[in-house]
Amino acid sequence: MKKKTFILLFIFMNFNWANAQNVDSLFTLARQEAFEKKDYRKAIELCKAIEKNSFEVELFLGRVYTWVDSVSLARIQFIKLLQHDSLNIEVAKAYIDLEYWHNNYTEALQLCEQFLVFYPKNDFFY
Repeated sequence: MKKKTFILLFIFMNFNWANAQNVDSLFTLARQEAFEKKDYRKAIELCKAIEKNSFEVELFLGRVYTWVDSVSLARIQFIKLLQHDSLNIEVAKAYIDLEYWHNNYTEALQLCEQFLVFYPKNDFFY
């Protein structure tokens, strides 16, 4: 019985390790597509292919949506991330960039004011 348990545990651990390697590889490829090749659509496809998205992947996906002018999809990503961590400064900056770069100045200003309460010394929000 112990031998079967050990074998199953070994298989499970290898599967998780392989899956983590796959996620890292896909995310690395997505970043290369976006930054080196400027192929944002391919970067989006690769991010979506990652089965269990991490915070980092979700944030990157929101940023890529911003770069391809998919404002509503980017906004959805950032709101979803803020629902999990309402004070995350990286999400706040990306969300403000989205609104500002797409001429939604009122929304960008409101977000800055909202985050200034929590980060009063951060120059980004001024």
